[in-house]
Amino acid sequence: MSLDEENISAQGQEAGENSRFLTQDEHTRRPGSPEESASQRKKEVERIGPATGPLDFCMDKALRLRKNSEFKMVYRLGRSFANSLIVMYVRPTPGARTRAGFVARRTIGRAYVRNRMRRLLRESYRLNRPKILLGFDLVFVARKGAKSMRLREVHAALVDLLTRGGVFR
Repeated sequence: MSLDEENISAQGQEAGENSRFLTQDEHTRRPGSPEESASQRKKEVERIGPATGPLDFCMDKALRLRKNSEFKMVYRLGRSFANSLIVMYVRPTPGARTRAGFVARRTIGRAYVRNRMRRLLRESYRLNRPKILLGFDLVFVARKGAKSMRLREVHAALVDLLTRGGVFR
């Protein structure tokens, strides 16, 4: 054993001038215990508010078109409206809900491009959902020109189509 190792205590030093890590370098945002982090999360949720109405960040399965047969019905029986970025198909339904589906075909690009386009369409729809009339099935198809666009342009194109389709308040 070397001389230096004999003088080291088995207990760690408290944070101070002679310690290895100073108190100013400690991570202040990390909670001390799991219970503390759970209570902090609860406070965060209470501060933000409940996720209802326009703050709802996810689309319920009942509000989405999911089956191929549902998409085909909208394509076959619905009306279409288009601009340079998006094609929208609208089909009135007897129910008191509006469902939506989002499509990005392979002609647009690779999978990451198609996924990005679907995300942009979904986000734009989510932001406008409180203003959309009930009782419709909607399908939004991204066009090739939309792959380089930002959310602002996609949002404006979607609002234009919803207005022309008579689905927007």
